[in-house]
Amino acid sequence: MANSQNSAYKGSRYDSTTLVTARSYYSDYQRQYSQSSIEKNVDTTISTINEKLAEKQYTIGFHYENAENIHGAKLYYDHIIEKWPTSKAAESAKTRLNVIKTGKTDELTKKRLPRKAFDTANVFLDNWFGLKTLKTMLK
Repeated sequence: MANSQNSAYKGSRYDSTTLVTARSYYSDYQRQYSQSSIEKNVDTTISTINEKLAEKQYTIGFHYENAENIHGAKLYYDHIIEKWPTSKAAESAKTRLNVIKTGKTDELTKKRLPRKAFDTANVFLDNWFGLKTLKTMLK
């Protein structure tokens, strides 16, 4: 069951519930069958799952940063550093926090589309499809 749940995870853009479930199954197996879990290298599998979970949280934090919700991004980045301090995601989170703190731009910041481009597109689409009128009618 743990293997099935672990392999069902499709990546950081998708729901991580299967990873949490897989980690729980692996941890239970490790507690009940300690010798067998050593032979099957369950510890390494749990570490890999933790790395994936940290990556998922980083993706969410980066989304908040892109949406210019810096407070939300900081919360996720801090959570990653606290919960998975040795993960690759923690290193990336530290980098992102440093960029936020100093206000410097880096390669990831340069690749982002300006938020104003999204806002302009939303205004155009709202006007085009009559959503602006609908909003005023609902108020």
